[in-house]
Amino acid sequence: MKGFVREEHEWLISKEEYDKLLTKKEGNTINKTRYRFKDEKGIEMEIDIFSGDLKGLAYLEIEFVDTESANKYLTPNWVVKDVTTDLSIKMVILPDMVFQIVFLNI
Repeated sequence: MKGFVREEHEWLISKEEYDKLLTKKEGNTINKTRYRFKDEKGIEMEIDIFSGDLKGLAYLEIEFVDTESANKYLTPNWVVKDVTTDLSIKMVILPDMVFQIVFLNI
């Protein structure tokens, strides 16, 4: 299923590296606060609450160990829209978008 399985790379950088990269950025800056927690079944989740141009957007991410676990997972009822397979919603395109949308009832 396209959009369901993604390759992701994350790494820590120093403040100096961040400041240097910031001078090379193009487009808008994404401002968000990330909250990490586990649901009642112990599944780890991350919620990003955006501010600035993307104020009102909340993005929930759950990483599963395999596709089978993801397929069995029941989306919480407080999630307004599941965008797993919506290829128009990607973190890479968010800096160019200005809109008001809420994925979570918060």
